Amino acid sequence: MFLVLCITALSMTLVQAQERTYSGVVKGSDGQPIIGASVEVVGTTVGTSTGLDGDYTIKANQGSKIKYSFLGTKSVTVTAGGSTTINVTLEDDAMGLEEVVVQAFGTAKKKDLTGSVSSIDSKLISSQSNSTLSKALEGSIPGLQVSSVDGQPGTDMGIRIRGIGTASQNNANALIVIDGVPNTNSNVLATLNPKDVESITVLKDAASTALWGSRGANGVVMVTTKRGQQGKARVTFEGKWGMNMIGSNQAELMDSPADIYENAWQAIYNSVRYGSDQPYTTNAGNPNMKHEEAALFASQHLFNYNGGAGFKYGSTNGLGNWMHYNVPGATYTNTGTSSTMTGAYLVGTDGKLNPNAQFLGADNWDDIFLKNKFRQEYNISVSGATENTDYYLSAGYLSDPSYILGSSFNRYNVRSNINTQVTKWLKAGINMA
Repeated sequence: MFLVLCITALSMTLVQAQERTYSGVVKGSDGQPIIGASVEVVGTTVGTSTGLDGDYTIKANQGSKIKYSFLGTKSVTVTAGGSTTINVTLEDDAMGLEEVVVQAFGTAKKKDLTGSVSSIDSKLISSQSNSTLSKALEGSIPGLQVSSVDGQPGTDMGIRIRGIGTASQNNANALIVIDGVPNTNSNVLATLNPKDVESITVLKDAASTALWGSRGANGVVMVTTKRGQQGKARVTFEGKWGMNMIGSNQAELMDSPADIYENAWQAIYNSVRYGSDQPYTTNAGNPNMKHEEAALFASQHLFNYNGGAGFKYGSTNGLGNWMHYNVPGATYTNTGTSSTMTGAYLVGTDGKLNPNAQFLGADNWDDIFLKNKFRQEYNISVSGATENTDYYLSAGYLSDPSYILGSSFNRYNVRSNINTQVTKWLKAGINMA
């Protein structure tokens, strides 16, 4: 009895793993055969595509998964069973095909586009806290390069589409079109409130930019602002607060005045003791003077030695006569554009800062020039639509100060977009900002 069960189980396993040839026809939702649809066995490298009549043939193990897919349709996965004929109907992917894209001549569905067009919608734009609209394009659209041209807050970034079309910085940017109106201002996107934008469409190739002629040679960025949606009036308010500060991943800087003066002393010491008139050589094996002599020379001529043969001094060196300490007992002998120190020294003969030197300024210039600044943004909008009229009204305020002293960006914006169907043949509207 046990032997019979084992043989039965073995035969069932062999049947289950048996490779069979499956064939059929792949059609679209309109009943027409689909040419070039992908047919593959899931989890393997076995695959094929449909022919001119939508037909296919593929080998697969009974019980395996066969996936059918085609651009613009929803994929279908079928389990290979006892029947060797599998006919499949692929439904249209309405979300991808019916999406409306703004182009030069108005709007079109994605499935009807023939040019190279990319777009992003208000959901992606609103999810970012950007001061300028050009920042929202960064990393969002293939073939588009966004780079900073100025560190000043509120300055538009440079927009390049499919490379650089000219060596001139001013003529290399893409053409900006807002609600169908081309704009040649250099900082136009910074004046727009990102919350007022419905979508951004980038036209890349010649076919897409044809309407704009030579002005669109570097590509076109089309901005469409929001309009009222059918229904009751909708009031929205948004407030954002944050801090602008320098990142913590900064390199360690030699920002202590003591370190700068001590390093300058060491450079003078090495120059006068080991320096050589011959290129690529030093006198380390036969020093020019004793240690004590070189150390005293470096302390005396900290501000007026420039190197060179003969150990001449007199003119200002790299320290630029910037004296940030009061040194009690020091005497300064004028040597032209600088001075020699005697009596007491800012940096002693041991190469260390004089402990009696009194510092005259702030200990850290970071505390003077770099500050943590409060960033705030407020936006309010009212929108709605009736059977014949739609409206969108908004106002906003942005304060975006830089963490660098004396640099900031403030924006006040008001926008009204009102459209009404006066008669069957007449439509009027106002779009003002």
